[in-house]
Amino acid sequence: MKRLLAVLCLAATPGAGYAAGFYAAAQAEAGRTAFISYCASCHGFELQGMGAPPLKGPDFLAAWGTAQGLYQFMSVAMPASSPGMLDSATYTDLLAFLMSRNGIPAGDRPLADNEAARSAVDLLSAAAARQ
Repeated sequence: MKRLLAVLCLAATPGAGYAAGFYAAAQAEAGRTAFISYCASCHGFELQGMGAPPLKGPDFLAAWGTAQGLYQFMSVAMPASSPGMLDSATYTDLLAFLMSRNGIPAGDRPLADNEAARSAVDLLSAAAARQ
């Protein structure tokens, strides 16, 4: 609850949460490249879902809670043909790409490739920070 309040306060402060962002644009671009290679054939190039669930929208974000929740699933279950085959940095880049496509703002610093940093990002609150 404290984490959610902190994110909401940052989002409500002009120039705070939004300006800082949640990942770097270059990180999301690296994630896009990985997505095309490992994910798009099942999830679609527009993340709309084809043979697999869609990867965008409030229901998608709410299902995972934090960026760590989504990362944890991806890192042990994806890609479906070879679960866990990617390194942690690539999974974090993929996470940044998914965040970007869900309207979560980028900033100057990459999302750190560690559990604490990913756990600090509430996905729904971060998406609300763009407004």
